[in-house]
Amino acid sequence: MSKASRQRTMDRVIDDIIGKGEFDLVDDLFTKDFIWHAPSIELRGREQLKGLFADFRAAFPGRTYTYELQIHTGDYVIGRWVLEGVQKGPIMGVAPTGKPIRVTGITIHKFEGDRIAEEWEEFDGLGMLRQLGAIPQTL
Repeated sequence: MSKASRQRTMDRVIDDIIGKGEFDLVDDLFTKDFIWHAPSIELRGREQLKGLFADFRAAFPGRTYTYELQIHTGDYVIGRWVLEGVQKGPIMGVAPTGKPIRVTGITIHKFEGDRIAEEWEEFDGLGMLRQLGAIPQTL
């Protein structure tokens, strides 16, 4: 798969799935046995991924998700991103607060052919919880 093809897939994930909520595209862009790794959590399969996307979309409607940097190497796309939005729904056990957040993270996507097979994500969950007032600013 070419860099341009991988980039088109990444753009569709950001614009269509995350941006527009077209969760059925998960079936086209991710492998059946997709695995998502994040601190203290692992999701397996497309249905769990759709649930993750839906949860974040419900918690932060109207959010922006922007890649500041992407590096393509072999079958991998590595990126640094920023998520900004206002919490309108529950997330990570926190009831809606109406507070704005700005969260950064780094994601590594592994491609198999033209689909994403695995993802590793590190993000500032502690910072997000602080911004929402769920935990003290000083720890």
